[in-house]
Amino acid sequence: MALLQEIGGMWNRVREYVRSGTDTATIGSVSIVVSKASRLPEGPRKQKAFEDIIRNIEGTISEHPEIAYFLHAQVGNCVLRLSRPQEALEHFGAAINKHPSPTPTSDFPGYVDGYLDAAQRIMHLPLSKESKTLLDSAAVRTESLIPKLPFLEYKLQAFIGMCRLKLDQPQEALSHLEKAVLLHPNPTPESDFPNYTTNYLASVKLTTQRAAEHRSGKRLKTSIARITAVVQSTARVGQTYPQLEGLAHEGLPAVAWIQRYGGVKAVRRAQRDGHIQITRTIAG
Repeated sequence: MALLQEIGGMWNRVREYVRSGTDTATIGSVSIVVSKASRLPEGPRKQKAFEDIIRNIEGTISEHPEIAYFLHAQVGNCVLRLSRPQEALEHFGAAINKHPSPTPTSDFPGYVDGYLDAAQRIMHLPLSKESKTLLDSAAVRTESLIPKLPFLEYKLQAFIGMCRLKLDQPQEALSHLEKAVLLHPNPTPESDFPNYTTNYLASVKLTTQRAAEHRSGKRLKTSIARITAVVQSTARVGQTYPQLEGLAHEGLPAVAWIQRYGGVKAVRRAQRDGHIQITRTIAG
């Protein structure tokens, strides 16, 4: 109870800083309030503290446009703690848009991490019309961040790919997840690299399965083109990581499918376009 009262008292000081237009003091005070609320034991009091904080911060955003990015991010952190990722995504999105220095050397990457965290939590919810729209929007927004954060491209590409997989768009996911695997800065079993390869191989398998459903008629040409893209993708990854576990298992069926339904010429065309001997690369 004492901590809850202390939090309430601190808001009086925050309001004074807001009235005096002291941005630095406002940032420091809000950060302390959120930190103290995080230390409360789980339960109704903690939830009430965060609800009060959210209400108070939202009431100060219009009065502090220069630090609106920071205040939006704080609201995003609070609503995430209350398991409301949709609201968090909205606030972190606003924080990204309003950030005055969207560069790798500022605190901007941390805001992007908050945005991705909120979107990833939405991925774990049952798909609805609203969540599909949010994930599609998140993928598009994240793609626009890549030029600003090139050192995080592997992570951003992986996120976009996972959004597309969740939205049942394996063909679109494939290229993003391939880039994520090839750009990963630490491709070792001890890092999170195995998660990247697992997701990539899932997109390989699903893209092949979907395309292989159409074995005749007008859609056969499209299927061959899509599976050719799979073969070329696994060849590129196999060239960089020839011992990658599971690559041959998921990649060779695509080669066999093209041979069966597209003929030898289609396989040769895929090899030519990929500039490498695809079957040899996949087989290691």
